[in-house]
Amino acid sequence: MSVNTTQKKHKFNVIDAVILVVICAVVAAAAFLLGSRNAQSEQNSVTLEYIVEFRTIRDEFVDNINVGVKLVDASKKYSLGDVVAVTSKTATFIGTDFTSGQLVYGDYPDHSDVQITVRSNAVINDSGRYVIDGGYEMSVGATVYARMPDYTGTGYCTQIKEIKD
Repeated sequence: MSVNTTQKKHKFNVIDAVILVVICAVVAAAAFLLGSRNAQSEQNSVTLEYIVEFRTIRDEFVDNINVGVKLVDASKKYSLGDVVAVTSKTATFIGTDFTSGQLVYGDYPDHSDVQITVRSNAVINDSGRYVIDGGYEMSVGATVYARMPDYTGTGYCTQIKEIKD
């Protein structure tokens, strides 16, 4: 019994050339797209200052929000910038007096509304929205699940402005 151990040599043909050209074209297109996105990201980069308002915080927690701390998104851990200013005012209660049916408006005892100003770098995406830390879309009215070293809470973005360097 004899076994044929000769192997057939593969020759380079037209189909091999077409496959090689297609692979090179795909790699070149991917490199071009990635390069243009990076250049566009740098071109659309801006510095933002935005205000996040926390409503009806108990007064004992107001001093836990400080200038100079990092603001982090509590749900997805995006770095949202540095707190550059903190202001607070007495919270206001608006409701109905159920005995008289009249609207009641007054100070909410032992509670404050706190506004923090945050500075951050962002890019403007294709739809014109500000994107912070590669994925967090910030806009006026956006809910901000905030985490700082000494405070965690839910606030709302009330104002955004671009800072010119």
